[in-house]
Amino acid sequence: MPNVELQTVIDQLVVDVSEATAGMDSAVVYVEGVNGIIANLKDQLEATGATPAQLQIITDAGVQLDAAKDKLAAALIANAGGTGIVPR
Repeated sequence: MPNVELQTVIDQLVVDVSEATAGMDSAVVYVEGVNGIIANLKDQLEATGATPAQLQIITDAGVQLDAAKDKLAAALIANAGGTGIVPR
């Protein structure tokens, strides 16, 4: 006779992983999109004579975003924990 309680836990795990994966995919799309926006904005500001201080603000925002992206990637790798699963 199948263990119904265990199957319920397994089913919930599948749902949780699916939701987490969708959330991570959204984060990747967001970060990549914002990086593109930052690069375009910096190009536009350079072309229109922005001050070094204004350009530095944009550069700093990109550095902050990259640091957050690296932190997320490190967490994903650390939590793959020998499963053989490599985060995309």
